[in-house]
Amino acid sequence: SSRANARRWRCLADDPSERPRAADVHDAVEDLEAAATRQSFAVATRPPRRSSSRRRTAGATPSSADGRVPDGARIVVATFNCNGCALDGATLASWLRGGTVPAANGRRAPADVVVVALQEAASGRAFTAAVGALEQHLTAHRCVADASAGRARLGLRLLVYERGPGRRLEVKEPCKDALNAGGLFKGALTTSIRVEGSLDDGTFFGERVTVTAAHLPAHEGKAEKRNAAVAKILNRARDATPPAAVHFLAGDLNYRCDAALFRGDEGSLTPAVAQRLVDEGAYARLAACDELQRELGHGGALDGFASPAISFPPTFKVKKRPGFEYQATRLPSYTDRVLFADGDAADVALTCTEHAAAADVATSDHKPVRGCFVAEPVRHAAVPGAAPAAVS
Repeated sequence: SSRANARRWRCLADDPSERPRAADVHDAVEDLEAAATRQSFAVATRPPRRSSSRRRTAGATPSSADGRVPDGARIVVATFNCNGCALDGATLASWLRGGTVPAANGRRAPADVVVVALQEAASGRAFTAAVGALEQHLTAHRCVADASAGRARLGLRLLVYERGPGRRLEVKEPCKDALNAGGLFKGALTTSIRVEGSLDDGTFFGERVTVTAAHLPAHEGKAEKRNAAVAKILNRARDATPPAAVHFLAGDLNYRCDAALFRGDEGSLTPAVAQRLVDEGAYARLAACDELQRELGHGGALDGFASPAISFPPTFKVKKRPGFEYQATRLPSYTDRVLFADGDAADVALTCTEHAAAADVATSDHKPVRGCFVAEPVRHAAVPGAAPAAVS
């Protein structure tokens, strides 16, 4: 009947109950894109990376007995899913700590390079205000606009800062790329920079560093979607940027705690059990259930990448208040990550000197995370009995 047809073709805006749920649309798009990704990108498209245990240390604050921290390029890589919130001074102080890294004898020193990855970032005037807040906070640094990137539609921002006057090292030869991968508001930004100058002991440092900031597909039980998306992202990043000494991958990677990996007398891992473990300080048991740790080193899309040691509670899904109190409907998870890998031109020893979540931040359902690193040039020892190099 004409009445039935009118009801059938009525604009959905006329009846909210007939609108598709945003979550259903989100999942449908992710399913389509993940299927296309699996056809176009094999997860293990690259040969296994060489063993790099000699070059990197995943633990936090590894200094010598005399308090010495390795002398090299000091790099901060920090990530925050803003959940659309503003960036204020208190948030930045807790998260970025003035763009400093641990130094000798318990002090802190300005980083040579600070890279800030934002997901679900505000846009328009709110983002302009966020940039202003970052500039006011990072008083010892200046933004390198040519190395920074953003996609407002995806809510992604990747901001690169170098030391201001008196800097040891400077950022040169930037190149960057962007990619949508894995669904609505999911994708990645990549920047590749050459960090060059003289270290404190006069040693020349000149290496390329690549940083990929990503927001991967969400939801529990969707590890394959995340793997497919990260394979697409990393293959694109490697093709689009020059060979680098080190490659960082940071962002809301959305890997979850897998309840099937949980072991304990509590029975199954539920949000309530996870909250109790956090309250007791036993979050190492939750880190043992981390879905991402299972993926690392298994020859898949993340082959060659490593995570710094985790010594803080899960960063998602928290209530918007200080501390680690979680929403009762989600299993707390370590979604917000900073990973690192030797690049194709690795000639540095990379040490993580700090890996922390900002517990005091109360503006998002994620806690921001920062990783502090020192990239130390490898001093090649002379081979016994080798002839000295000719001098021209």
